Amino acid sequence: MANLIRNFIQHTSLSLMDRLTSDHQPLWGKMGPQHMLEHVSAVFYISRKDLGIPVALPEEKYIKLKKFLWNDRPMGKHFYIEGVHPPQPLELRNKNMEEAKALFAKSIQGFYQHYQNNPNDCKIHPVFGPLNFEEWERFHYKHIYHHFSQFGLIEETEIIPVP
Repeated sequence: MANLIRNFIQHTSLSLMDRLTSDHQPLWGKMGPQHMLEHVSAVFYISRKDLGIPVALPEEKYIKLKKFLWNDRPMGKHFYIEGVHPPQPLELRNKNMEEAKALFAKSIQGFYQHYQNNPNDCKIHPVFGPLNFEEWERFHYKHIYHHFSQFGLIEETEIIPVP
């Protein structure tokens, strides 16, 4: 299953991203397409850097929530944790969609390169606590699935199909 998830992240998501235009409207939420790509890219960055980001939840809660990474349920449409997610989209950091798309692809490549060089590394996720490579990979799969469903690039279902 790990290879199927990896293939989705490294290949399928890039093909789907190519269909995304700046004119796409979200089916829910406040982010535009470029915001979404920048957001997902930023989380890939967090998954390989020590940024000093604290876990926003007490240990007993994030340990319980981490089980979510191992089930076939998608993130809820309005997945929001106060103190972790800003109430409004952040300022755009890239000049245009093409730069945001390049950043997304580079972020994926950086994630896999980091864990290839540091296979036992663990980085903090602000909701799920410390995650190892496999947990981060599962999170990224669900996260991409969530946001690509938000823009109609993937059909939204109640169960996430393993690619």
